[in-house]
Amino acid sequence: MTRPIHLFTSDLLEYYGAVIEQTGESVNAVIPEPLRSQLGLPEYANITFSPDSAEISFLVSYGSDLFKGFSKLIGKRGYFSEVQLPSPQIRAEKFEKKACEKVVLKNAVYDIEKQEIKNISYLLSYYKYHAVSEEKKEGISSVLINECNLSANPFYGEIDELLAASRQETVQSAEKQEISSVLATIKSAHSYLVLEELEEFTNSLERRLNNDVRRVNEYYRTLINEINDRIRIRNLFGEEKDKYLSKIKTIETEMKFKEQDLIDRYTLNISIEPLSFIRFTVKTPVLWLRLKRRKESRLFPLAYNPILKTADLLPCESCFKHDSSYYICDDKLHILCNECFSECPDCEKQYCRVCHKTGCPRCKKNLKPEQ
Repeated sequence: MTRPIHLFTSDLLEYYGAVIEQTGESVNAVIPEPLRSQLGLPEYANITFSPDSAEISFLVSYGSDLFKGFSKLIGKRGYFSEVQLPSPQIRAEKFEKKACEKVVLKNAVYDIEKQEIKNISYLLSYYKYHAVSEEKKEGISSVLINECNLSANPFYGEIDELLAASRQETVQSAEKQEISSVLATIKSAHSYLVLEELEEFTNSLERRLNNDVRRVNEYYRTLINEINDRIRIRNLFGEEKDKYLSKIKTIETEMKFKEQDLIDRYTLNISIEPLSFIRFTVKTPVLWLRLKRRKESRLFPLAYNPILKTADLLPCESCFKHDSSYYICDDKLHILCNECFSECPDCEKQYCRVCHKTGCPRCKKNLKPEQ
C-alpha cells in the first residue's frame, strides 16, 4: 500500500523542521529557512491536495512544481536502496504443493528436477502515472519482480513492515537476469497495472463520450430531418432541391467535425515515470521445474516469495502478465499466456509472440516493424 500524499507531505515537512496542522483536505504549515527557499514557500503556507480547493493555497499533486521540489529535497536517497531479509520458515513439502498448484500447462508437462535454497533478489519498484483527458487522474503504482525468473506482481503491502523485518548486514549477491530485461518487465507490468487501476476512470470517460456524441448526433440529425421534410412537403426538385441537399452535406460535415472534436477532447493520454526502487535479497526455497514440450525441455526456477508469502506465479515471457494456465511454444519453449499464444485472425494458426514479434510467421499478414 502506498502512503497517501497528504501524509507523506506532512511527514516530510515535519522532518525538515516545519510545524504542521492538518485541516481537512489541506495542511497549514509554518515553514523555517532554508526550507522556504528550497521549496519556494512563504513562512506561513496553506498546502492543499485538491485542485478544486477554494482556498488560496499551494497545490501538491504528483505533477506539481512543489512535489518536484520534494524530489530535489530528498535527492538520491529516495531512488534506490538494498536490504537483506531473513529466510522464510516454510516446509519443503508445503512449498512444493503450493507451487505445483499454480503451474497449469495446456500443451506441455513438467517434472520437478530439484529443490534448493538460493539467494533470490526481489526488486520493488514505484512508478507515478498521469492520465490526462477532459479530467486528470494521477497516482502511484508498485510492482514486485523476481529478478531471477521475471515473475512480477502488484504490491499492496506495507513497506514499513518489510523494512522492520530486514537485517542490518551486508547484502549478499543473488542470481539476476540482465537489468535491461528486468526493467522492460517492470515497465510492462506497471503499464498493465495502471490500466487496471484506471478502468473505472476510463469507463466513465467512455460513457460521457458516448452520451455527448449521441446528443450531437441527435441534434444534427434533427436538422437534416427538418430539411428533408421541407423538400418533401414543398415537393422541391431541380436547383431548389440541390440547394437544400447542399445544406444537408454541410450539416453532415459539421457533425463529423463535432464528433471528432469530442473524441479528441476525451482521448486519454497516460504517462508513467519511475520514482524509486528497493531491492530485497533473501535466501528462499527454489523449485526447479523441467518444462517438456515434445522432445525438447528447459529448466525454470520457481521461488517461494517471502514478501507475498506464496509461491511465485509463472510469468508470460511475452507480456509478463500472469494467467490461470499457460502454453509452451515449440521453438524456444517460451512460457506464454493464452492471449500471447492465441490464433492469428487471418490463418488461425497459434504462434509465439516472443519468437515472432512482428506477426504471424505463416500468413505474413499484419506484420509490425520489429523493435
